[in-house]
This record gives sequence, C-alpha cells and structure tokens, in this order.
Amino acid sequence: MLMFRLDYLATVYVAHPLSRLGKRRADGSFPFLMYHSISPSDGSAQAYYDVCTDPKSFRKQMMQLSKAGRKGVSVREVLRQMEIGTTADNLTVLTFDDGFRDVLTEAVPIMQEYGFTATVYAIAEKSTGVRSTFKDRECMTSAELRQLANVGFEIGSHTVSHPRLYELPWEKIEAEVKQSKRALEDSIGQPVDAFCYPYAYPEADRNFSTRFEQLIRECGYTSNVTTIIGTAKRESDRFRLPRLPVNSWDDEKLLAAKLDGAYDWLHVPQLGFKRLKQVVARRNGA
Repeated sequence: MLMFRLDYLATVYVAHPLSRLGKRRADGSFPFLMYHSISPSDGSAQAYYDVCTDPKSFRKQMMQLSKAGRKGVSVREVLRQMEIGTTADNLTVLTFDDGFRDVLTEAVPIMQEYGFTATVYAIAEKSTGVRSTFKDRECMTSAELRQLANVGFEIGSHTVSHPRLYELPWEKIEAEVKQSKRALEDSIGQPVDAFCYPYAYPEADRNFSTRFEQLIRECGYTSNVTTIIGTAKRESDRFRLPRLPVNSWDDEKLLAAKLDGAYDWLHVPQLGFKRLKQVVARRNGA
C-alpha cells in the first residue's frame, strides 16, 4: 500500500503538474493501457500489482477516455497509424493479458458502447474448445476468441503456458513463442501478429532482450508489448513496447496523469531495480 501511495502522490501532485508547465504533450504519443481481469479484487495484492479492475471502475475509465476525446484501439490499429505517420494524439491502446472470460462478459460490452476495440492476449493452452482456468479465473474458449476476432478485436499470443521465459532454456522459449502463434491462428482462423511477454520484461539483460526480440521478428510477429513502464512514441521499438498498468486503484487523476505521460518517470526506478536484481543474481551464482 505504501508503494502505491508514494507512486500516486509523486505522479499526481509532482510529475503531472510539472509536465503541464512545459510544452504540450507531443503528437505521436500513444499510451498502451495494460489490463488483466475485469472483476472485483480479492484484496490480496498491493495496489500497484493488482491485476483486477472491477467493472464499475472500468466503465468510469472508458467514460473518461471518451470525454477526453480519446479513442480506444488495438495494437494492430495503432501500428498502422504509426506507419502512415499520423499526427493523431487521441489514440489510446487497450490491451488485456491472459485472455480471461470476464473481458468478454464485462469489458467488451462497455468498450462497444464507446466504439472502442482492443487487443486480447490469450494463453494458447488455456484457449481451447474446453473451458480452462488460469489463476483461479475462467479463460475464454477458442470459440469465444473467434467471436471477439469476428467483431473487430485483435487476438494476440501470450505464449503457450505463461511461463517465466527468462528462466527457460532457449529451445523452450522458441517453442512457447512459435507454437502459441500456430495454435491461436488455428483456433481463430486469422493471423496472430501481436505478442505479449509474460511477467517482468528483462530489459536489464541486453543480450537476452536483443535475442528475444529477434526471435519475435523471425516468428512473424509485428509487435511485442511488455511490462516496461512508459508511453509509446511513433519511433518506439515495436518489439519492446512499453505499457501503463491500470486497475481499480486508478482514479480520474491518476489515469489522466498516465495518459499525459506523467507516469513515465517510474521507468527509471523500475529499470534500476531490475539491474540491482541482476547484479545480486550474478553474485549469488558466482
């Protein structure tokens, strides 16, 4: 809770006001919002790490986007806009990790009210013809993913089994990336071009991240979203796209600050912490 309060206070009362003293947010800035489950939180996670957004809060957030003149779009759509050099600064990318069924039942009807679309990243082995669960929550079946794809939502890969890729041998990493793409394409009958890296992205390990991003390209994906905190720009690397975590704790002030890029400061301590963990791991392994 303390981490969240410091996070909130620094963003809403320091970073955001300071950013407004400077020039207006530049064109070509695209916030990627990272959601998971659209359901009430059980209160077990700290606010910063909570992966739940209750439907009432989600509706308020979509309403806030709409009132601000923003349009919720998929990763595929924003990449298309980036390629044509759009100067639009009202596009907000909506992403949902894990392919939970409550995204279909709770979030999709709300997004459709506002004419929004999104990208849903599914775990291949959980998205079959039989109902499965992940972290005690129901996942969408292959038929439900097809239903989403047929009404304009993008389906992306979140690996086969949602492992910690960084801890796996390279052959298993390749299998998770390649096989999930094929399985999901077979399930929905459409190309799967978007990838979502599960868990914390190991950006501090340049050798691994460079090799992984090359793998994504070779497998035919056109993008990779991560947990790196930040707002994407037109010139951002499509294979290490930053995102902004959102959940029920994001009130109107915090969400507005995130959309304006005033939350991006948190990437500095985030990267510093990752580098520290890497140093400690190396020493312990020596």
